[in-house]
Amino acid sequence: MASKVLLIGNVSDIDIISDEILQDEHTKIFSFDLDVHEKLVSKKITHNMADNLLNQEQRMNIFDKLIEFRSWHSNLPSNKIKYENVNLLKLFDSNEFLQSISSKIINMNKIIFR
Repeated sequence: MASKVLLIGNVSDIDIISDEILQDEHTKIFSFDLDVHEKLVSKKITHNMADNLLNQEQRMNIFDKLIEFRSWHSNLPSNKIKYENVNLLKLFDSNEFLQSISSKIINMNKIIFR
């Protein structure tokens, strides 16, 4: 049973984590990026790819929720978020934001509550 969980999302993180921690059999390591996965493989470090934690049905459910969330700003009743009749929140690129964090949040949740 792992007593430590290590979530690695950037290749540069591997360089600052000691080999002792990376090689510790009580540390469960999850990669959140293909480059991280490849570097861990090249260093022969046992790990799990966070992307493998979700099945197709879970991915589709997340996708559906993200589509719902995409237009959340249109459902706000207040005119306080408008400037010259433009909803300022529509200027925010929610698609890019949601895409970048959605699977990471879901995967971290699965890791923690596993």
